[in-house]
Amino acid sequence: IITGAHSLQDYAYLNLNKPVVAMDRNLGPDIPIIHSDHKAGGRMAARLLLDAGCRNVLNFGGSFRVHTPSNDRHQEFNRVMEENGASVKTIEMAWNMMEYDYYCRIMEQYMDIYRDIDGVFTTDIGALYCLNIANQRGVKVPEELHIVGYDAVDMTRLFTPKLTSIAQDIPGLATACVDTMMDLLDGKKVKMEQILPVSIQKGGTV
Repeated sequence: IITGAHSLQDYAYLNLNKPVVAMDRNLGPDIPIIHSDHKAGGRMAARLLLDAGCRNVLNFGGSFRVHTPSNDRHQEFNRVMEENGASVKTIEMAWNMMEYDYYCRIMEQYMDIYRDIDGVFTTDIGALYCLNIANQRGVKVPEELHIVGYDAVDMTRLFTPKLTSIAQDIPGLATACVDTMMDLLDGKKVKMEQILPVSIQKGGTV
């Protein structure tokens, strides 16, 4: 199994008598994990918003009760923002809810509660919802609200303005997962952790 979904509990994988490769989720010391450099991604996102002048931001994070390296980006983001005097409100998202209506409901709810924000950091789907909500309310992006996504999936380049996002090397992650699985099947020794670099997709939302 190459697992990239976060919908099952850890124990579902631990008792399998088959090779398992985990992408972006820590399933234990005996299962190799492959993920992006989320700490660097969090620092990049923070620097983008700080350079844009943001002082009061929302950080929509994953559940910090699940063992996934992606949590590192939110913690690093908060650290850099707060060290530079910015206020960060972190909203914990459900770790196993990927439905679009859930994202829309959460984004709208907290953008209603915190109307004084000038920046948002979240996944691409959430960021696009925030952009849509801002457009509906007449909030100008990026003049009044700055938005940084994470992943840089294809759909982010179909919107106007194009979403500024931290880009994961998705082909590289896929290749590393498959190569590691092939090595396991061949009985070869594999690295238990592989970390791939991230980059900035420049857009028009910051």
